[in-house]
Amino acid sequence: MQPQLSVLFVIAFLCSSGVSLAQDIANTGQPANAVEPSTAEPKQKPFYVSPENMLTRCKVPEFLKCMKLTEPQCVAVINSGTAEGNAQVEAEAASKSEAQTNSDFFKGYAAGVVIGKIHSASKGKLLGCLNVRKN
Repeated sequence: MQPQLSVLFVIAFLCSSGVSLAQDIANTGQPANAVEPSTAEPKQKPFYVSPENMLTRCKVPEFLKCMKLTEPQCVAVINSGTAEGNAQVEAEAASKSEAQTNSDFFKGYAAGVVIGKIHSASKGKLLGCLNVRKN
């Protein structure tokens, strides 16, 4: 089980740093530095993990085939896993100081929890499908 945990940390690091194979494959049509207005949303916690990088994978046919999901199913799995993971991390953050929750370690931990929840929601397929490349 130790190797799988290290894989989760590597994936968490990649997700938290914004690296995504699907971003290279699928052009979202939005400039990388585009800023969306956030007047209606409350300020997000520094450890919040956005589903956006993972959701771009739902546009890649090879990824969907590997996951054995349709695009709407893929979106649902990623959104539910992300919500569940962020809720767990938020609960754990309540007992920590602001300095602890702002640390890179905690942010990486949060990404790992979210990836783990998405992996569970995908019935254990996510980690095996992350490296699927377009033919």
